Amino acid sequence: MNIYLLQILVVLRKFKKIKSIQEFFFSSHYYINYVTIETINERLSNRYMNEAELIEILSLADEFSQLKIRDDELDELDLLYNNQCHLPVKGGVENVHGKVNILIQSFVSRAQLNSFSLISDMSYVNQNVVRLIRALFEVVLKRSWATLSSRLLCLAKIVEQRMWNTINPLWQFSQYINIEILQKLDAKQLTPDRLLEMDAKDIGIMIHNARLGKEIKTYASYIPILKIDTQLQPITRTVLRIKLTITPAFKWSEKIHGTNSQQFWIWIEDPDTDNIYHSEYFILTKKQVKYEEPQILIFTIPIIEPLANQYYVRAISDKWLGSDTTTIISFHNLILPERHMPHTG
Repeated sequence: MNIYLLQILVVLRKFKKIKSIQEFFFSSHYYINYVTIETINERLSNRYMNEAELIEILSLADEFSQLKIRDDELDELDLLYNNQCHLPVKGGVENVHGKVNILIQSFVSRAQLNSFSLISDMSYVNQNVVRLIRALFEVVLKRSWATLSSRLLCLAKIVEQRMWNTINPLWQFSQYINIEILQKLDAKQLTPDRLLEMDAKDIGIMIHNARLGKEIKTYASYIPILKIDTQLQPITRTVLRIKLTITPAFKWSEKIHGTNSQQFWIWIEDPDTDNIYHSEYFILTKKQVKYEEPQILIFTIPIIEPLANQYYVRAISDKWLGSDTTTIISFHNLILPERHMPHTG
């Protein structure tokens, strides 16, 4: 950090605008102003907040404070609220944060707008909202809140992909798969997991198109999924070494995945306390996927007694919806080293 940035941080902390160096880095990295940081600190107090509450926080960001409510927009905002919003909107259409909330959800729902002013405002909102969600995600990840980290990462992808996570992940291939076929997959609840277990011929029968069965199964195999094996080794009674062997379990397509890499977030969480004990950003290259090359991650986490029954290893794509893997780490057969008794003379 250079001297100029340090001087800014000293001034902001003096006036209690930013409480920590970590907050300062989030603010500067994501170009978030200090008023929004204050709003986040005030409202991000519950580690089990739902998606509606998270979008409400985003809608209150100071970055949107200059937007206005216009009388000629109210009828269209009402229609958008009733027809395009999947989540409750606090405040309704007659205040700025309610309007921002409706525009965020309408953007995800791919709503067609009529008002030129709403089109302009939606463009502005969605130039900023993903950046804000990504910042919130990193704030929560630093706090080691597992449930909220997962929800915010999912929310970022919902907005980026412009699709709700309640529909089939294969809608991410809507530019390649016919809409009617995707609707049939939804109606039959044929998720990528189910499709991969089925014979291509049976898929063709289910969607009433025998020719496309193999193609649909191939698209299901493009969703990035990781297979994770774990190995545990207690170093001391308070430190556990974990070795993860990570193997790509999906097919690479340059048309779908590009030519470089796929990115994931991997963390260890305790489902009883909702704490994350280790997290990292993990990158798989095209070559590693093509040749199914196992990758090794080794790290240590604290052992907290009484020992939990199990922890989870979560592997979540940074980009793709429906790309979540949960591996259970069981502690039932884990033998900890003996406690060292003090020597007595």
